[in-house]
Amino acid sequence: MPAVPIFFRSRFKAPTGNLVVSCARQNVVLHVCFEDNPYKTLFRQKLLQPTTNAALAGCSNSDPDSPFRHHKYDLGDDGKVLQFQRKRNLIRAGKSTHADAVRSTLLFLRWASPGQWPARMTSPNMVASGRFAHPLPEATKALPCATWSAKFPGVALKPPNSKCTPEVYLKQGTYIIPGVTSPESLSVCLQQVSDMLLPLLPGFTQARLQSAP
Repeated sequence: MPAVPIFFRSRFKAPTGNLVVSCARQNVVLHVCFEDNPYKTLFRQKLLQPTTNAALAGCSNSDPDSPFRHHKYDLGDDGKVLQFQRKRNLIRAGKSTHADAVRSTLLFLRWASPGQWPARMTSPNMVASGRFAHPLPEATKALPCATWSAKFPGVALKPPNSKCTPEVYLKQGTYIIPGVTSPESLSVCLQQVSDMLLPLLPGFTQARLQSAP
């Protein structure tokens, strides 16, 4: 997994075709690992006296009957943090950008474990959402890559060779894309979705798509 894309927007390329009119990050999941070095850990404990596990547990709102050994902290606008007890690794989830996620994680560590510094951060999942220029036709459900059910409002699309599975909402003309791992993967996914949906719109011609900026 490459480094966390702090400058996500500068690497993101909006799709051509004028169908997608907005795209915004909604939730970023950050995985944080620490170097498991007992000598460094002992040194930090003696020198910096980090917050004890017992003190942290008192602030946790995790289910005490859960079979998973972790603490859960609600940081308000800074998202939520799961801290696993054995290696003290973290999972942070919340709004809205990768820079927000890194900042929230470092602020949490300053409170929870002074002197502890992440050895590795990765962002395996991000959720993006936005809207189209028009509502989408019912013919979207007939696409070979489309999956839908009368029980749910959206239509899931599976672009080729993509780990993202966008869900589009026809009447609202909106979409949500989970599973984003990089700016490039989001750019490719949106372009593929645009290329699939544009031919379904009234008045579409191939020349119009080719001449789009």
